[in-house]
Amino acid sequence: MTKTTSAHSEAVTKRIELATRLYARSYRGGEPYQVANYGIGGVYNHHTDSSGEFGRNPADGVGSDGDMVMGDRLATSMVYLTDVAAGGATAYPMLGLAVFPRRGDMVFWYNNDRNGRLDRYTFHGGCPVLVGSKWITNKWYDKKTLVGKFKFDIFVFPQDPLFGPAPLLPLPG
Repeated sequence: MTKTTSAHSEAVTKRIELATRLYARSYRGGEPYQVANYGIGGVYNHHTDSSGEFGRNPADGVGSDGDMVMGDRLATSMVYLTDVAAGGATAYPMLGLAVFPRRGDMVFWYNNDRNGRLDRYTFHGGCPVLVGSKWITNKWYDKKTLVGKFKFDIFVFPQDPLFGPAPLLPLPG
């Protein structure tokens, strides 16, 4: 990593920490940044960032992709690094929402409900870039990062290796 890249990464990290009030530095701050580029026609199929069942078990040590496993992805920060002349929105079909890329903007969401189950409203994808190029960086916050910091008053980790078995809390409505 060059000094320039490191300075940019540090600046993005500081802004994410200010916006989310979460520790965003790697190892204890979740996964390293992922930077992605989508040229004309570039698309990312709809998906969720979490298994919703804490399927990435920290006790396993290393994931199938060789990355350190820190538990399920409980939250996501996505920062738009460029403007896109046309297309390239991030669509949340369950919410009827599309966020169009604007350099410097960040979208943040929690992937799981208060009981650790997948929040299906976080289903999202990248729409095709029609003109220009879309650059983003993602930061995922894992279970260990958010212990005691989740946005709800109570957060239960069902069958969590750190806390043992716990009953699921009733969901509202």
